[in-house]
Order: sequence, then C-alpha cells, then structure tokens
Amino acid sequence: MAPVSALAEIETPALLLDADRLEANLTRMADLCREHGRALRPHAKSHKTAEIAARQRALGAVGVTVAKLDEAQILVEAGCEDVFVCYPLVGAGKLRRLLALAERARVSTIVDDRDAAAALGRAARAAGTEIEVLVKLDLGMHRVGVPEPEAEPFAMAVAGIDGLRLRGLDSGNRAPRLAQLECQAPAPDERPAAGCRRPPSRTGRYPRSLPDMRRWLCAPEPKARPASIPNDRAE
Repeated sequence: MAPVSALAEIETPALLLDADRLEANLTRMADLCREHGRALRPHAKSHKTAEIAARQRALGAVGVTVAKLDEAQILVEAGCEDVFVCYPLVGAGKLRRLLALAERARVSTIVDDRDAAAALGRAARAAGTEIEVLVKLDLGMHRVGVPEPEAEPFAMAVAGIDGLRLRGLDSGNRAPRLAQLECQAPAPDERPAAGCRRPPSRTGRYPRSLPDMRRWLCAPEPKARPASIPNDRAE
C-alpha cells in the first residue's frame, strides 16, 4: 500500500492509531502499577490485538484479561502464557475449549454458579488437570456474579470442588466493603491458609483511563485490568 500523505486520501472505514501516544499510554499504565506495587493484567477487549497484548506483557503485565474464549485462543496462539477469561463459561463445548487452552498456557476464569462450577470441576478432573478460578462478586451491576451476602458460603463450596483451584475473589468495580470478605493479603499464587475460614482475596478492577487508574491506586485491590488504552474519542 502506498504511503498516505493526507487524511483525505484514506479510504473509510479505517482505523488510525497514533503509535507514539499508544506507547506512551502503555508505558504510563505499567509505570503507575510498578510504582505502587500493583499487578497489571490489562483487558484485551478494547484493542483485541495480539501485538498490543505482547507489548503490554513486555512492559510488565503479569498476563492478559479477555471476555471470550475466541480472544483467549488468539492470544495463546500468539504466545501469551497467562490468560484470565473474565466471564462465566457454561456448556460442554466451552469447557473443552478452555481445557485445551490450559494445556498450552496458564488459563483461569471466574465462577458464579454452583452447578457451572461443579461442571467445570468434573471436566477438569476428567482431563487430569486443575483449573484456577476466582469467585465473581456482584457488587451492584447485576450482570454476573454472586451477591455479596452469598459470597462466603459460595466461595467455600467452590474451594471444595475437586478439579478447581480457588484463587480468591474478583470484582469488576470498586468494592468499599470488600475488606470484610478478606482473610489475608496473600501472594498471587498462594492457596488458602490452613484453618482460614475465607479464601484469599485476589481482586481486580477495570480502571478505564489514566485518571481512573490514579484514583484506583488508592483502593485496596492489588490488581488492575485497564480496558482502554488508545486514549481515543471514546474516552
């Protein structure tokens, strides 16, 4: 394709990306988390681009968050070794795909239903493996997740399912009362402590922009999943 010298020459529709601004935003997000001791697991739902995800990991992201198995598959095929599928997976076909990806990368997901969690555990056992899960909390959005009053008994039930490894709790929005559900502040891969009545809390939130990221740094959650990085007109 010949170089374009003016916007009027661009055939529409077309995606235009300011590479310098993108790199600056990626770097600033990574630096903010690093300076404040927070883990960064950005969401790929906005850029849906393996090259951007690879750059985020190169800058220090511990992995990538996705909304769909299709996104997870593309990123794993592109070399991503740690993918978090942040949406409940229901149905034998989706579970088979998840387990197939788990043979190639570290893959985790969320659970918010006992029957679905039990089905995932059975599928994992049948495949001779273990899947890491987080209990999704519903803290007011009423899309997915377990209502807060039911979170503790649900998490304890999930912790008892063979084939699943409970990593903690997940919240997509800020949880002022989340500390009430915490047992301790564990390392990212720590299992529940012996005698602990609650699972380790390992939460995340979706800062949508750099100003939102700065506000989030004052919150208790140890992990960020920023979903928007181009700093485009949508922001």
